[in-house]
Amino acid sequence: MSVNIKEKIIDAIDVETVILSESEDEAREIGLSFMKSLGFDDVDVVFVEHSGFSARIRLRTYIHRPGDRYAWLSTGGALK
Repeated sequence: MSVNIKEKIIDAIDVETVILSESEDEAREIGLSFMKSLGFDDVDVVFVEHSGFSARIRLRTYIHRPGDRYAWLSTGGALK
């Protein structure tokens, strides 16, 4: 059985990590590029804090934003 995992995610995926960077701006750029390299297009930077040689960053990619058409609703509301 082939399952599209993205169809099982209701809202978003958060990724939090520490990135080697010279500034918050560079960390944002690296973080957004990383998420796009994974195939995610709708990405927000939720949090970034630079300290010394690195930045802690939390990125959120939306699979479904509020008000989107949800796949499970098109099946009559049944989850499979």
